[in-house]
Amino acid sequence: MSLARLLKTPVTVQTMAVTGADAYGNDVWSVVASTAALTYINAKSTDENDSLTTDVSRAEVKAFFLPTVAIHAQDRVVDDKGRTWEVVGEPLEWRRAVGGVVHHIEVDLQRTS
Repeated sequence: MSLARLLKTPVTVQTMAVTGADAYGNDVWSVVASTAALTYINAKSTDENDSLTTDVSRAEVKAFFLPTVAIHAQDRVVDDKGRTWEVVGEPLEWRRAVGGVVHHIEVDLQRTS
């Protein structure tokens, strides 16, 4: 089965960039571009911290994109349910053994709420 047949989930890739600094000199990141793309999302892990002082849940997934999608370590992905995911680490380009052409891009995503 080809990868293109698996890519059924519509997402928006939000390109993030430093657009200024706050009063303390820290970088302020903002969305500077949005691009529609199709992806296949595979669950990796979920966990919850149910302590008395905080109630935090975290989910991690791996997303697969066609090689034509521009996505970087600082970007975000908004899925078809409106959830925003942050890219964790550098996206990986997987190349074909013969010819070295990029077959797809794998991206680790994390959502914390």
